[in-house]
Amino acid sequence: MKTFTHNFNHKGIVLITLAVACVIFIGFMPRINADNATYQIYGTEQGDNYATTYSTQDSEVAYCFDANLAPAAAAGTSFSPQPEEVDKELSYLLLIGYPTTTYINGKEYTAKEAQLITQVAIWIQRGFIDQNGALTIDSDGHFDAAPGEIPNFIKSYGTEVIDSANYMVKEAKEKAPHSDIPAEMRTKLYTPESKVFQRMLVGPTTTWGRIKLDKITNVPESLIANKEYDLTQIEFELYKENNPTGKIFKVSSNKSAVGYKGFDKDNPSHDYIDITPGIYRIVEKNVPSGYKDPEAGKDFYLGAYTGKDSIVQTTVKNEGKLVKIDALIQKTANSDTGATPLEGAEFEVKHIAGDASRTWIVKSDEKGIVKLDSAHLISGDEIYDTDDKGSYLPVGKLVIKEIKAPEGYNLDDKSYTVNLADYAGESTTFSPIKIQNSPIRSDIKFQKKDGNTGQPLPNIPFKLTNTTSGETHIIYTDTEGMFDSTATAHSERTNANDTNASGDSNESAKVQNNTVSGLWFEGTNKENVTDSEGSLPYGTYKLEELRSDTNMGYELISLTFDVKKNGILDLGDLLNYKTGIKTILSADVANDDVFILKDKIIYTNLPEGKEYKVKTSYVVIGDNGEIKPLQIESKEYEQEMTFTPASREGELIVESTIPSKYLKGKTIVAYEEIFLNDEIVTSHKNPNDKDQTYKFEEEKIIHETGIPQNNMFIYVVILAICLISLVIILKPRRDVW
Repeated sequence: MKTFTHNFNHKGIVLITLAVACVIFIGFMPRINADNATYQIYGTEQGDNYATTYSTQDSEVAYCFDANLAPAAAAGTSFSPQPEEVDKELSYLLLIGYPTTTYINGKEYTAKEAQLITQVAIWIQRGFIDQNGALTIDSDGHFDAAPGEIPNFIKSYGTEVIDSANYMVKEAKEKAPHSDIPAEMRTKLYTPESKVFQRMLVGPTTTWGRIKLDKITNVPESLIANKEYDLTQIEFELYKENNPTGKIFKVSSNKSAVGYKGFDKDNPSHDYIDITPGIYRIVEKNVPSGYKDPEAGKDFYLGAYTGKDSIVQTTVKNEGKLVKIDALIQKTANSDTGATPLEGAEFEVKHIAGDASRTWIVKSDEKGIVKLDSAHLISGDEIYDTDDKGSYLPVGKLVIKEIKAPEGYNLDDKSYTVNLADYAGESTTFSPIKIQNSPIRSDIKFQKKDGNTGQPLPNIPFKLTNTTSGETHIIYTDTEGMFDSTATAHSERTNANDTNASGDSNESAKVQNNTVSGLWFEGTNKENVTDSEGSLPYGTYKLEELRSDTNMGYELISLTFDVKKNGILDLGDLLNYKTGIKTILSADVANDDVFILKDKIIYTNLPEGKEYKVKTSYVVIGDNGEIKPLQIESKEYEQEMTFTPASREGELIVESTIPSKYLKGKTIVAYEEIFLNDEIVTSHKNPNDKDQTYKFEEEKIIHETGIPQNNMFIYVVILAICLISLVIILKPRRDVW
């Protein structure tokens, strides 16, 4: 029996107890009860550092009602003989407290302990003490604590007093409004003749013993209505004196979780039965299949305290057959030999037991595991009981369906059903359901064409890269300018174009290295290559055209695309536009020692918005047609500049300042090359193009028009003679007589 023996009897505890709360007034007034003109209530000292208790002239237990006035004196205090009735909650409190019972909050207490807990419950219900035991009012000195402080007697006795008192108040608030308490069982409130004293409560007088059955189970309440867990099927048999043949009665339960109407065969509305004190046994019969076998019988003692019979509550628990599930699902990829766990899959899991059901949306973790716990729950109904060993599900069935596949994998549209009854045995272990996903893989195709003529462009090399993994392979268009990864089996010479015969990287891509081969990403291991699946797994890819002899003079194409589903991804027509370039060379004389060459470059189909580099060089055409680079101080001359086109067509001028001594008497041809990212885009190197040719003589410049510099003096003299002649002609003539 659980008691407060240590706390109540420990020497040294200050005499601050219930007496402090109610303040003992010990007077010398006589006990008056003449002709029942008044009703007497007395304070009774219990000793052993316990509290003062109170009793009536009829030896009934009394309790303090007010907290800021004096309680009944030890010698007796006169009260009005006509009591008032109190609210249902206070009446219910005393029905479930002392002296009606000493069994409170699932524990058996001594009479003294139960009386103290009942008094504290009254103060909580009245609002004088809060749920933590702290005083809420100014008690005018009748408590040894200020508002907000916990009185010493509560501190001394620990939290058990407050916990049990709170339990009583909670039960009273929940059940009192629905209780039909007989008049003789109601609590009475007595008012003193003097306003110095406080009012006192007197509980019911019990003249019989009562037993009340509490039925509990670990099965969720929502399932109790189902036949596997239907508590209404259970029958109870009550035996006296532990005698299997001494059956008193047999009764069926109802659906109430605590107490059962009909327990009293003579009064079906009651949830208790009146019996004499003694030892009794309750035996369960007809227990539903969803529960484990019940106990053989439950014994309990129905006794009497302080001369009064009491209500004794006894608890019968039915353990449901619950299935322990640690991991519900193991999610893996079905194409990997190592069964790679897959994170991020989402499932709808429905638990069905009779007419009741619960539904959860759960997800797989980084290990591919799905559990029915808060860590894996996305949304849904309340989860059944869980602990560090797993979840516990009532008998029924599970219906599992994948609703979202992990990224990069196909949805498993199958539905999985599990009969939990198969795993309800003591020695049966639930194994996770293994659900696998196939990865998303797709093939690709595209057509390579000249953007101006629409003609196919054959044997064009491309670099194809998975931007996530970095895996790269080289592919070529066929003789019709087409690439289709399904045209050749993936397993046929898989990725053979990635390297040439010497093993060097093939990104420089020469046409002669083009080989008919299959394409496959995620390695070239023959065990992984599957002709029936797409060559490209889920992800983002970059397709880059490589420069080769077959696309010289064309702009190069680069694009990205995503593989998100199975099938063939058609990238459509990839159009190349020929980049055109024309140059016109001219020259200016800076001074006698320097010429300025101006090369006007006219370009077409040059993609705008990118920074290009133009490189200008010059060659010298000899009299015999020999072509040599123009050298300045024994070095080949080159001029570079960068530009960013605003449109696909435009022009620019490249100027070169060159000492005249390197140009006199020579025929010069300008060569132009345009680069993007150090890769040549287009060039114009035609030694026979007159527009980009300039001829310098020893003493003069000759192009389309010009005047020889060594004849300049003659022209100046002739011009002077002409001017003098003109002046003479126009001068007035004087007549001579």
